[in-house]
Amino acid sequence: MKKVFVILMCCLGIAFTSCKPEPKPYEKFLGTYLGEILLEGKLTAPLFPDIELDLDGAHFALEAKIDAGSSDDQVYVTFTVEDENHTVTGTVVDNTIQFGTLSYTYVETVSNTEFTVHLDLTGNLSADGNQIILTGPYTGEGGVTMNDITLNMQANGSVTGNLNRLVEGK
Repeated sequence: MKKVFVILMCCLGIAFTSCKPEPKPYEKFLGTYLGEILLEGKLTAPLFPDIELDLDGAHFALEAKIDAGSSDDQVYVTFTVEDENHTVTGTVVDNTIQFGTLSYTYVETVSNTEFTVHLDLTGNLSADGNQIILTGPYTGEGGVTMNDITLNMQANGSVTGNLNRLVEGK
């Protein structure tokens, strides 16, 4: 009887030590990241369809803090652009996050410009897990005011960028 009891205890011990919980899909993304995005595309004026300007090379510094979401495939991301926080919900599939739409309003007082940009970002985790490579389309609308006349503008194009993981505690 003692042998059966010892065998059962060994089996239970093995069962409990081999049942290690699987990591959640979002866990590899959690942390704080710093980087920048680059906008490339066209700026147009609907009232003047022949006017089209290249909008290549617009850089923005970007910080992202990624926290666990309410399900295994969800994250909450707080993006910081020019000291303004914008929180979106992202969906994780394998090594990719599909971020919700990040909307940011750019204001320049010198040229009386106010422009809202909507970024639909996808992030792919690098092989070493220390960088998220960003891609996706963007759209935007706003106006430039000159001599009390506002010219409405629209923009569309693509976004690229990188976010580098910060080492926590340093």
